Amino acid sequence: MEEQRSIESSIDRQVTGKSSSPELSESSTGKEEGGHVWSTEVPNSLFTVRNPFEVELSGDWLFDGAFPVHLGEVYLNGKSLYECDGVDKVRKPVIWPDAKYPEDSLLTWYAEVGSTTTKIWANFGSVCAPIASGLINRDAAT
Repeated sequence: MEEQRSIESSIDRQVTGKSSSPELSESSTGKEEGGHVWSTEVPNSLFTVRNPFEVELSGDWLFDGAFPVHLGEVYLNGKSLYECDGVDKVRKPVIWPDAKYPEDSLLTWYAEVGSTTTKIWANFGSVCAPIASGLINRDAAT
């Protein structure tokens, strides 16, 4: 059985993942950027096998979209946010009318993977992010 672990960010949100290494504990720095947008930067060493924000989804079951999507995911209070293809679209989200819940398509995220860190931006809408539970998946298999 894999152990569940939480990593507290400086904006009091949790980054949660599963790993077989119980000694792993990392802190990230997070800040409000205005307009309901928050960002955090996490060390790539946080990801145990591979960085899910770097791995593109592919397969015959996946419809081709306007941009490649990734295994990484950002959640708000247990609900998956919509991936964007740029930070500008996180700052100025547009409703996706074909979404099952179109108003939820305004809750968006974008990530940039660097050589040592991954920066993630998320638009949490009117929800107060430090009080809410903001999560990312840590392992590509999660």
